[in-house]
This record gives sequence, structure tokens and C-alpha cells, in this order.
Amino acid sequence: MVNVATLGYAGGWSTLVLAPAVPMPADIAFLEGGNPGGIVIGGGISPASPSAVGGIPGSNPTTGVRRYFTEADDLRFVKGKHSWSLGVWYQRSQQDQSGAALGSAANIAYPTILAFLQDRPTQAIVVRNAPLLGYRTTEAAWYVQDDIKLRSNLNLRLGLRHEMTNGWNEVAGRCANYFYDANFVIETNPRIGRSCLDQNHAKLLLQPRVGLAWDPTGTGTWAVRAAFGIHNDLLDNLGIRAQPNPPFAAREALPVTNGFLPLLPLKKNVALPPTCGPGIPAPCSIYQPAGFDPNLFTPTIQMWDLTVERQLAKDLMLQVGYAGSQSYHTNLNMDTNFPPEVCQNPQG
Repeated sequence: MVNVATLGYAGGWSTLVLAPAVPMPADIAFLEGGNPGGIVIGGGISPASPSAVGGIPGSNPTTGVRRYFTEADDLRFVKGKHSWSLGVWYQRSQQDQSGAALGSAANIAYPTILAFLQDRPTQAIVVRNAPLLGYRTTEAAWYVQDDIKLRSNLNLRLGLRHEMTNGWNEVAGRCANYFYDANFVIETNPRIGRSCLDQNHAKLLLQPRVGLAWDPTGTGTWAVRAAFGIHNDLLDNLGIRAQPNPPFAAREALPVTNGFLPLLPLKKNVALPPTCGPGIPAPCSIYQPAGFDPNLFTPTIQMWDLTVERQLAKDLMLQVGYAGSQSYHTNLNMDTNFPPEVCQNPQG
């Protein structure tokens, strides 16, 4: 009998800032007290969008911090034909976000070079007040597995793992995420609370494990192996999706009136106007929604394989195998399991 207990900690942080290579006067900054913002000509509001003229980037510092506190205990023992292993696992994950990666110093888009020279933009965004938000999740699991020697040439492995999380939460009750109404229409304003989820579907994630190893002749020259398992991807990196929502690190769409923006530089630390909608008087604003499905399921993959090996000579072996998998509940907004379309019209 062997018992192994482990304690672990891992942490890391990263910063991002796009500053001008040469000093720039403070009065040309789009947002007061920071670096000049980003400019895109002939493309979308994001500097990463395709543009006729490469985007001129600019942003204020943003910082991301990740911390993991992990505990695990595994017990293994052999009794007769059985080789048992069982254990538990616990992890506390912390993700802190400060600042904003997009629009922290304001981004402005112009449709053409002429419009840029005339200073007549089409759209602009800014993140005025991006506080430090701290996201937390607790993950846990237990498992039991038995390797059974059914015969001298036949081994069977049976296992079960149960994983779970307590969802995705903000430490001070400031998680802002967009929910849906009864008609599955996104609501005008995000809901704010400790949990970012409407329902937590990660409380019970059962994962079977089955394996087989067989020597048909018992001579050691053949080996047939087969296995099946279900695996989950516990989502613990959702802060970058929830943080850009109002009223905290909201990406505010600036009004462009008759081709002109409000007087620059914009003021920081001002109260954000309400979201524009039915019955909302001016001044109001439109915000770029981020977030994630408040009823999301945990990404899951089923995997299976079959392998046959044959020793042909002392130093020659032939192996034939098949491995398959199927994933579902993936965090994609499109179905990627379809054949590509071919345009019949070359100009289409």
C-alpha cells in the first residue's frame, strides 16, 4: 500500500501596454492621463481588424494575475488480482484583472485616409474606468480505479472520476454578465452579483474510464489494447470575458455626430451613462457586450482507441491502430463539423 499526498502553488502575472516609441504631448491623448489611443483606417474599431492602413496601436497598462492552490491525495494498494487506486483533488483558482486590453486609451476608426485627414471618424470606443476585479472558482474531484488481472493474458481496467466546480464568481460581488429573458433575447443591461452564472452545470461531471489489454495467444507476440474515456475541461479562465462589461470595465461606444467626436481628451473617472434602450432618455450610451453564456456547459470530449500489435521478428514489430474522439459543449459560436463550400462562380 502506498499513499501520496501533494500540496502545490502556482502563480503568474503578465502586463500589456502599447506606448509610443517617442514621447507624445499629453494634450493629444484621447483619454486624459494616459497614452495616446489606437487609430484604424479602413477597418473595424479593433486594431486587430483588417484595415487598408495598418492600425496605429496605443493602450494603457493592463495586468492579469493567475494563482492556483492545489491539494491532492492518492492511495494505491494491491490485493489478489486487483490493483486499486483512489484519490481526491482540490484546487482553488484565482484570476485578477486590472485595466482593459481593448479601448483602455480609446480606439478610433476612420473609413478612408481622406476621412482621417479631415478627422471624420465613423466609430470609437473607450474604457474610462477599469477597476481591479477578482474572479474565483473552486474545483474538486475524486476517482476510483481498479486494474483487474482476469487471466494471465487478459487485464481489464475500470475507473470512474467525478469532477465539479462551484461556478465562476467575483470576490466582491461585482461579476457583470449578460443574461437572457424568457424569449431568449439578450437583456439590455447585465446582471451584477457574486456569480457570473445563472445555472452551474459543473456540479456533477462523471467520467468513466475503461481499458483492456489482451494477448490472444499467450505467447507474448500479440497485444490487443482498447480504451474508452470521457474527459472534461473545467473552465477557469473566464475573467477576461466577464470583465469588459458595464458598469466596471465597459467598452463605451462614443457618439459620432455629423462625423465628429466629442471634444478630446475624454475625462476619466466619470459616471457612465445608462445603456441606450426603449424608454431611456439621452444622454445614454451603447456598450460592446462581452461575457459568456450564463448557462454554459463544461466542454467535454469522448476518446476511444483500438490497437493491435504483432511481433514479426526479434527486432521487427507491426502496429495497427485506430483512435477516435468526439467533443461537445465546446465554447465555439459555430458548427465546425461541416464540409467546406465550393463557390461555383469563381468571382463569387
